[in-house]
Amino acid sequence: MLRCAIAMREAIPAPVCCQPSARHSWWADSTAETPDAFAKFARAGIAARIGYLGSCCGAGPEHVGAMAAALGK
Repeated sequence: MLRCAIAMREAIPAPVCCQPSARHSWWADSTAETPDAFAKFARAGIAARIGYLGSCCGAGPEHVGAMAAALGK
């Protein structure tokens, strides 16, 4: 997802939002993304100048907290 957001950021002069999901109920064969993965996403998103970073389905306070901590908040 971040790769697509970076491509959009480079292609248009407008803010880009990126909100990955930690898990969907229909992903029966997959594992949930970890809070550490969300922290890495946050650091990479800021470095890529993505205007808005968030989270979506399956992300809980632990994911948001990891993102905030990764950004020094």
